[in-house]
Amino acid sequence: MPMHDQNSLARELQVNLVQNSSKCLGINIKLRGTVGDLIDHNTHSWKVDLVRSIYPPSESSEILQIPIAKTDSVQDKLFWKYSNDGEYKVKSAYEILVSDCSTTQRQTQSQEGVWKMICGVKVPLKINTFVWKLMHDRLPTLLSLNNKGITTQSLCPFCNEEDESTTQLFMLCPFTRACWHGLALAIHSFDFNNTIIQQWLTSLLNRYKKREVDSMEYLQAIFTTPWTIWNHRNRVVHEGINPNPMDVILTALSLSCRYKESFNEQPNYNSSPGITKAEQQPAAVNMEGVRIFYGVVSSAARSTRGAMFEAMVEAGFRASNHGFQQILILGDSRRVVQAFRKKAPDWLDKTKLADLNFLTQTGLICNVFLVPHFIVKPVWSIAKMACRVPMNLC
Repeated sequence: MPMHDQNSLARELQVNLVQNSSKCLGINIKLRGTVGDLIDHNTHSWKVDLVRSIYPPSESSEILQIPIAKTDSVQDKLFWKYSNDGEYKVKSAYEILVSDCSTTQRQTQSQEGVWKMICGVKVPLKINTFVWKLMHDRLPTLLSLNNKGITTQSLCPFCNEEDESTTQLFMLCPFTRACWHGLALAIHSFDFNNTIIQQWLTSLLNRYKKREVDSMEYLQAIFTTPWTIWNHRNRVVHEGINPNPMDVILTALSLSCRYKESFNEQPNYNSSPGITKAEQQPAAVNMEGVRIFYGVVSSAARSTRGAMFEAMVEAGFRASNHGFQQILILGDSRRVVQAFRKKAPDWLDKTKLADLNFLTQTGLICNVFLVPHFIVKPVWSIAKMACRVPMNLC
């Protein structure tokens, strides 16, 4: 790290640069800061850039997942995250040890269903077969051929910097990252950190198990992209053409559109006549049915319940700022409604709903009701889009 960056980081953290101390981020520092230095106390949120500059991606992601109350209604406390009330229990520790013993068995059972999930994606069989080979690391990359003594060349033909493994070729190579970034798949560089291509594809297949129309189109694009990269790589190796990321991007988009038209026979309800984009956006209306405000914001929460709690808190503050004294929140998640009515069964939910409880104490009446899915379907559709593509529309 350059010296001027070290000095600015030291001033931000209120630390002294010293010699012969423990290393952190490649520089020698003696820390005098606290967790409070990582929090913006004006906005009651994490200093995202500072956290990511200090900790590696895996740790910074965990830190940014910790909710911060917007009021002073919650006091700092040490929590045992494996129990609902945050208190350490020998029973919960024992259950964790027992679950670790069956982890290997569950992973084996999960692998058995990989081929069925791959075949469930509606693309030509040759692409399904290609992805199956990729999942089992059976592609003839240069590193694989070099290990078998077939060739002496092992460097990636795109960047000529690293050995060409499947993970390097399809995830880490600068050429490949440029291809992923050029496609509208909401895939970023940090998605590829601390993982391999097989784990990443498996997580996507498990995430989109239901094979709905939007999920199928997304998986078709995901499968088509490495297939196109591999074909382009073969032309570079065997025909001597120059690597061209734009050629890969345009080819992948063309194939994705072709497979979408050929295989997806279900109608697109989002484009049905009579429903405009404004009508599909989540909205807050008064008793007369007049829309007061509407919008959608992507959430960093890892669970649906966490994202819904964040939305409830944000809706409460916006309603309070608009002068409302009573709000009614409709949702189709029974777990969220039950958690709200029980005043948050675990410590994470308790922290997120502490702000709503604070607003309730100041006079805001908040009621949450469980309704059938079709009532909130327009909101559900736009929220699903916000899960795939970062959005901030208010």
